[in-house]
Amino acid sequence: MGRVERHDTLYPFGYRTWFCRLVHCVYLLIPFINRLLYAMSKREFQYLLALLIGVFSIVGTFIPFGFYEYIGWYVTIYFVGAYIRLHGLPMMQSRHRETVFLWTSLLAVNLSVVAIFYLTKMKGSKLEIGTLYYFFSDSNKILALLTSVALFLFFKDMKLPQISWVNKIATATFGVLLIHGNSNTMREWLWGDVLKNVSYIIQPLPHMVLHAIASVVAVYVVCVIIDLLRIKYIEQPLFQWIGRKDFKIRK
Repeated sequence: MGRVERHDTLYPFGYRTWFCRLVHCVYLLIPFINRLLYAMSKREFQYLLALLIGVFSIVGTFIPFGFYEYIGWYVTIYFVGAYIRLHGLPMMQSRHRETVFLWTSLLAVNLSVVAIFYLTKMKGSKLEIGTLYYFFSDSNKILALLTSVALFLFFKDMKLPQISWVNKIATATFGVLLIHGNSNTMREWLWGDVLKNVSYIIQPLPHMVLHAIASVVAVYVVCVIIDLLRIKYIEQPLFQWIGRKDFKIRK
């Protein structure tokens, strides 16, 4: 699988995943962010959101050089969620409006693809995937933001029953990401060497579809099992030991 980077050993399944490092940085900032949230008035909060969304999303979408930095943007997303929780959105206080907002944002996403496709063809330019999906190609793009907020509003008040096995599997979801997608080396080994995805492109369509579904399900199941074992035999005993040590120190 190639040479292992030194910093791969800093996390159980590789710390090279940029998303993992980013999430940890934002978590470390949360206590300070929360103090700011509760110190601001509603109007000050609105001004701050307008500034952050304007800089990271609107400018980042419509001005080529943009302003985009992942930690700053993820803090902005945290602010958006916090504002909805603390103050709500008066214009979205009904299920009908939330549904309309969701379908409108999804329609806008699809229309943007169609519009870019025809504009590119009319200009005779080369059509690239990144260009086609430009308005939602990254999490800060304006349509990606609107659709994310719409989905959040649509599901946040939905009454869903508690299903224990679903909750159990959900605890391992982040671990699935870290195990199977922690580096290009892992991705090349798993999808290229082990599952041989490229070779199935030339296979008959039923074989290709079956392989695609079966391989994804198999990877997810195996990674869930690995992470659940990690939780049971490493994480829980470790936290119990820390809890006992903390109790002794306090006492």
